[in-house]
Amino acid sequence: MNAQTIAAAGAGRRFAPLLRAVRARPWLVLVPASILFVAVPLVVPYSDNLYDDEGAYVGLGKLLASGHLLTGRDTMVGGGNAPPNLWFGPGLPAVLAALVKLHASLDVLRLVGPVALFAALVSFYALLRLFVPVRAALLGAAAFIAYLPFYTVIAFIHAEPLAVLFVTLLLYATVRYEREGRGRWLTLGACSFAALAITRVAYGWVMTAVLVAAAIAYLVRRDERRRRLLLVPALALVLCVPWLGYTYSVTHHALYWGSSGAMSLYWMSSPADQDVGDWHGANDVFSDPNLAAHRPYFRSLIGLDLNAQNHSLEHHALDNVSNHPFKFAQNVADNISRMWLNTPYSFKSARLTSVGYALPNLLLLFGLVAAAVRTVRRRTGRPGLTAGWMGVFAVVAFGLHSVFSAYPRMLIPIVPIALLAIVTGLRPIARVERD
Repeated sequence: MNAQTIAAAGAGRRFAPLLRAVRARPWLVLVPASILFVAVPLVVPYSDNLYDDEGAYVGLGKLLASGHLLTGRDTMVGGGNAPPNLWFGPGLPAVLAALVKLHASLDVLRLVGPVALFAALVSFYALLRLFVPVRAALLGAAAFIAYLPFYTVIAFIHAEPLAVLFVTLLLYATVRYEREGRGRWLTLGACSFAALAITRVAYGWVMTAVLVAAAIAYLVRRDERRRRLLLVPALALVLCVPWLGYTYSVTHHALYWGSSGAMSLYWMSSPADQDVGDWHGANDVFSDPNLAAHRPYFRSLIGLDLNAQNHSLEHHALDNVSNHPFKFAQNVADNISRMWLNTPYSFKSARLTSVGYALPNLLLLFGLVAAAVRTVRRRTGRPGLTAGWMGVFAVVAFGLHSVFSAYPRMLIPIVPIALLAIVTGLRPIARVERD
């Protein structure tokens, strides 16, 4: 035996425990991704200046840490730079509040996103293993890691990484509960759905739509599987009652998930030729000459409280939609393009950075089309109940964001559902029991 063979045998013995661990738990090969996710915040040239929504989230985290939630700004137009009351859900601020209580630095707060995304990766791999063998699941996890837009929301504090984690946990728990009927999976699924709804408040309406669809499916045919798929969003809605009760106490409106929708709908409905449905802040109206046409209306809102301003914005937007339906349809098309391609924006030309969104999202679309074609050719029949449940979730979420001003990050929480559809659609579905 030569020296090279002896050295290889020695190396094999040294790594034997690691190899045995990987064979027993293949998801361990995903651990290096945690280094990649954490490296993104570390290489960004940080400062103490808060970026984008960071100021709002950190501020809300500090308020929650001291026992409060409202920002104190009961107005949207004519106020300061702080976000209006109930603009954001309490999900991410609650996580930040726990860290603020521990006197964590801003750098530590900024690690919430990478940690949440890595946890989402592991749970997504576990979800794939419910449908496909190890190799296909690892390929799906690799696609998850390679999805570039994920890295745009972990450099700074955003709600999307936490939302992705809750989506993957929700899907995993729902599949397990639909198959096995164990209470722990119902609990995990409902808690994940509720946490998602208070993290990204638009998903409160997604929850409501899924609940209605599941109830209709159960009424059509009352069997145990349909009952289980109904119980997940039903219990989740019950868990959201404290938040909805709180928003009702502030606004006197039932099922009030957040206060951000009216302004987004206003910009989506704008009939002005130069507007393409992207969002602008109220302060921008008075400082940006391109938005001067909106100033008379926005001046009429000054002095009203937040409820009255939102009420006026909603009615004005609905009038715009009714009077200019084709322009609204054009803005919706532009909005969908923004989610997938990061373009167009009002008064701005296309940017090279949009390629980082366009390329992975076009690949995602191509994968979805290829998976759908292959599924049809295999003649596997109608999708299963759980697949239909997930489909309703994804379609409602995408449709909802299509008619409110959106950015590419609004697409991010439903990417795991798209990747799951691609992985299972491009190979024969094999129900695999959990190891």
